[in-house]
Amino acid sequence: HTSEEGLAPEEVRAKKRGREELQRSQEEATRDERKAQRLAKKKARNAKRKKLRADARIVAKVAPDLKNPYEAKRVVRRVQQASESSDQGKYGRSGKFFEQLQEEVRRE
Repeated sequence: HTSEEGLAPEEVRAKKRGREELQRSQEEATRDERKAQRLAKKKARNAKRKKLRADARIVAKVAPDLKNPYEAKRVVRRVQQASESSDQGKYGRSGKFFEQLQEEVRRE
């Protein structure tokens, strides 16, 4: 017989920290764990919204004359792709990126 018999799994293994702790089913989760899950979702959602608003502000500064919402979304998408890509050789600095973005807007 081992000393581990009759113990709960949490007592046998070390308690996980961070997101690993949140991997239990909803039924097993305590009130604090459910709260932490909700807050993590909200934090991720708010970060995404904040980034979208920042990108929209950039587009508004670069191309304030864009009235067509579809064109504005396309330019926002391009800004997002540029910020996500790690290809620094294409843009290098933000000034070069904005010059190219303005040039693209002028062509359309």
